[in-house]
Amino acid sequence: MVRQPWRSFRRGRGLGLREPAWVRTMAGLLPARGWPLLAAALLLWWPLPTGTAAMETVRLTADRPSGQPVGTAIRFTALVAGTADSRYRFEIAPADALSRPTHLRDYAQQPTFTWAPLVEGWYRVRVIVKEGPSAPPGGEARLWYQVRPRAPGRRPHLMLAPDYPLVALYSLPPCEGLFQVQVRPVGGEQPWTPVVHRPCQRARTQGVWIGGLASQAAYEVRALLLAGGQVTVTDSQTIVTGPLPDGVTFPAQTVVVPRAGVARPPVDLLLQSVMSRPDGGRPFPLATALDGQVVWYYGERGALLLRPGDPGQFLLHIVDLAALDQGRIVSTVLREIDLAGYTRRETTIESLNAQLAARGYATRLNGFHHEAIRLPSGHTLTLAYTERLLSDVQGFRGPVVLLGTAIIDLDPLWQVAWVWDAFDHLDVNRRAVLGEECTPENLSCPPSVLDRDGQPPWPQDWLHANALLALPDGHLLLSLRNQDWIVKIAYGHGTGDGRVLWRLGREGDFALEAPAGEPEPWFSHQHDLALVPATGRLVVYDNGNTRCAGAASGPCRSRGQVYEIDPLQRVARLVLNVDLGHFSPALGAVQVLPNDRYLFVSGFITRGAALGGDGLAQVTEVTGSGQTTYALQVGASLYRAYRLRALYGYRQVWTVEPAF
Repeated sequence: MVRQPWRSFRRGRGLGLREPAWVRTMAGLLPARGWPLLAAALLLWWPLPTGTAAMETVRLTADRPSGQPVGTAIRFTALVAGTADSRYRFEIAPADALSRPTHLRDYAQQPTFTWAPLVEGWYRVRVIVKEGPSAPPGGEARLWYQVRPRAPGRRPHLMLAPDYPLVALYSLPPCEGLFQVQVRPVGGEQPWTPVVHRPCQRARTQGVWIGGLASQAAYEVRALLLAGGQVTVTDSQTIVTGPLPDGVTFPAQTVVVPRAGVARPPVDLLLQSVMSRPDGGRPFPLATALDGQVVWYYGERGALLLRPGDPGQFLLHIVDLAALDQGRIVSTVLREIDLAGYTRRETTIESLNAQLAARGYATRLNGFHHEAIRLPSGHTLTLAYTERLLSDVQGFRGPVVLLGTAIIDLDPLWQVAWVWDAFDHLDVNRRAVLGEECTPENLSCPPSVLDRDGQPPWPQDWLHANALLALPDGHLLLSLRNQDWIVKIAYGHGTGDGRVLWRLGREGDFALEAPAGEPEPWFSHQHDLALVPATGRLVVYDNGNTRCAGAASGPCRSRGQVYEIDPLQRVARLVLNVDLGHFSPALGAVQVLPNDRYLFVSGFITRGAALGGDGLAQVTEVTGSGQTTYALQVGASLYRAYRLRALYGYRQVWTVEPAF
């Protein structure tokens, strides 16, 4: 794990100074109203940089004076008399969290950063500037910023978020124990829906964003306080949401199989990662009720939702819009946002390549793709493209470019902690099962850095990795679509050597036991992975490209599958094989739901004329026996979708650890 403690840079020499013991003691003892004194004391110890010319050229400003209330959007700008090639790293940390920023953006070309704090107190804001992507840090500037409470008395404060009409800010005064925020529509005496649970702040007010609200609707909000075995309920407050924004087209949502006996569930939501729409719309995340009504969205176009991160936060890849206009999906930014759309963490391919080069890695990243997941340790795993120019491999005579993949492990400050490169661990002579190549027509490939002539042989789309799954034993599963394999990788909670422990799929390490009468039981060109907490079984979306390519005639359909894995005997048992009723050659997702149910997302349906044509998606809920209990058709392609009780998400609890 790479640690990045706060450092004091004096006269440009970068001397690492640990906070004095008296500072750490005061941070733990001072009440909220003593923070101005602590801030003044720390400022004496942590002076603004002076000395070198490079450091004197950096200034940091805020568009609003210090002392703004919780939830205010504050824009910080770095002013530097440098070159147009400058890169800026922003860090924001509360004064009582001296070792770790809560918000950061690693080196990027944007000289601004917008922050909306949710807890009152004093904060340290820092910007570090360097003169180019490979240059060392050359200067920095810092300032202190105070955030005041919105709930100075004993009554919570409720308001709409500044830029999102479907998100509310609920600010609580200091309290003991735990709190739970609950919401319900006004009228009709509908049940209260819990949306967030958190520990109280004993000496400071704190705010939470509330999402999952329909447009132009009235809601009641209240909090339950649990302390000393007693529950206190605050008075409810009412808020009215705003209208959906003009100029934003949301994809059509049609329930094709309603949930039995439930006209409109008040609590369940469907978080959707819209990939593209028939009208040419760009990727963006949204959430709907199960009847298709929009209850949340993220406004930046080109944002591809990957997975929920920490509660109330989401992991995204930001797609290059110029490349997207040419039909290519190229992502160079990894970002984590909160419910109000503000950035919590962000890094770039350029920044990660600079870290890899500084540490002597030969791996060079071409772009993010397909995946990012948050681990219980606070680390984040993401996938990135790699390339190598090899000779006499995969049946080619002479040189050919192979497109591979890397797993990048980022610590809580999004610095590289562990790297896995497929070229070091997989057989480069095993060609993609269907011979996929990065031809000019294959828009799923990133632009090649090594293939300079633009002539055959084209770069080989060797692996097309598309999903990661962290296992309770500390290792990883990686889905390799173009190999028709799922491989287990020795991650070891970040200490593993990366070797491939086994390969699941056709021509892999496992024999398959399947129901009689199924001629092609193995998954192929699969998407997404999930584990059943109660049994440890593996859930897979079987797109079926290889199976369907060999089909002589008749319809060929994608499937939802559940496998039981015996790693000792090297046997896989197919225990559920659901015909989803259509063919989705690309995209797809799975999710394990309570009460022996599964969610299968067919992201890009091409053989479903009854659904209205190509490029649509369908979200299907089935029981453990394969019966469909709910289905929603979406007038767009979906990368992924998730059923959530609330937008603060969930974490799986393992009742049985998987044996593999």
